[in-house]
Amino acid sequence: MKVQGIDFKWARMHIDSLLISDVAKIGTKEECWDYVFIHFKYLKEGCELSYDRASNLIPKDTLDNLIHKYYMIEMDGDLIRIPMADENWEQFMKQRKSSSKGGKKTQAKKKKKEQEVNDEREQERIEMMKKELGLEGVDGSTLLNE
Repeated sequence: MKVQGIDFKWARMHIDSLLISDVAKIGTKEECWDYVFIHFKYLKEGCELSYDRASNLIPKDTLDNLIHKYYMIEMDGDLIRIPMADENWEQFMKQRKSSSKGGKKTQAKKKKKEQEVNDEREQERIEMMKKELGLEGVDGSTLLNE
């Protein structure tokens, strides 16, 4: 599932995890920024990014270092996996699912409240018509049972 740019309000980089990682401690600034870039690109692609595609986005030697030297990226067949990004993705999917449910519940409550207001208005209208016609105190159900 691809996400849109607007969906990145949820994206979080775990700065503490990044700062204590090997890429931040012993890697170059370029490698660190390449990791940040590939992390967000991986999320944008819905956590489905091949090694070949990733090596076109950042230098291949940096990608290999992120896999074999810094252990920030894992291989899964011909796909790469970024554990920190996968955790972020799971959190995003939980929030998306729960907010979807919340929206449905809110809509149902709003619809029920509108129906109650409409029923109340209808009852007031009926009472006003009875008053205008001089039928106050008359139960309409008895008129139909003649």
